[in-house]
Amino acid sequence: MNDTICIIFFIIMIIMIFMWKNIIDFIFHKKEIKDHFINEGSSVIFLTPHETQKIILDDKDNYYSTFFIYDYLARKVKSLDEYKDKIKNSPKELNENQKKRITKLISEIDHQLLSYPYSYSYFSPKKCSKIKWKIGYTEGRNYEGGLPHTRGDIIMITNHVLDQSDEDLKGTLLHEKIHIYQKKNMDESEKYIEEQKYRKWKRRDEQDRVRANPDTDDYIYMNSKGEICKSVYNQNPKDLEDTKTYPNDSQESEHPLENMAITLEKIILSHL
Repeated sequence: MNDTICIIFFIIMIIMIFMWKNIIDFIFHKKEIKDHFINEGSSVIFLTPHETQKIILDDKDNYYSTFFIYDYLARKVKSLDEYKDKIKNSPKELNENQKKRITKLISEIDHQLLSYPYSYSYFSPKKCSKIKWKIGYTEGRNYEGGLPHTRGDIIMITNHVLDQSDEDLKGTLLHEKIHIYQKKNMDESEKYIEEQKYRKWKRRDEQDRVRANPDTDDYIYMNSKGEICKSVYNQNPKDLEDTKTYPNDSQESEHPLENMAITLEKIILSHL
């Protein structure tokens, strides 16, 4: 009888050990899958200061060719050569804590893009999540007033941007990622412009005093109400933000591509 009880107890112990092993393996396997998603799906390239310097000095996207006299006045320079000399030392290296913070927020953004249940004729969240994140970093306000923006497929941020809360920084990063998407999918961006009933009014020129923006095109648009959309420098602007935006003094009104980025940023980050 005792032998039978011992055998039964031994069998039960083996079964329990086997079950616990499977449970532990399952838990760790799930963690590996999650870690794989974070590392692979949200990989980030941080440019070195030298690489960032080449981006802002070489001007491969021809952004500086859109500058007019008021753009130089706002940057407190008289020429492109003077501006390049002013900004050449702006690129810096992000420290490890800053990189970890940005990478964590980017992982959260990609997760929200992948879990967002809707797709539009002008934007696919899942396709957006597959675009590689590339981050250039500068310090101070000499380069572009310290404002976040994109150069080609690179998101440019500054120490002033990193002063934002995590929630606001996520919004900024997603906003700029949407601008990258727009540049890579201009045919889809045109669909947004058409669906929202914007139409081109005229090509921007020096007399308009419209601020150059690397995240938009070179046109001034009218909205569906026939109102002109533009961000205009005030007389003798003291910096890049010394402007007034029409028809409403907000970034959404500046240009249809800004309107699209802000609208998508809000609805994606607010979706649970």
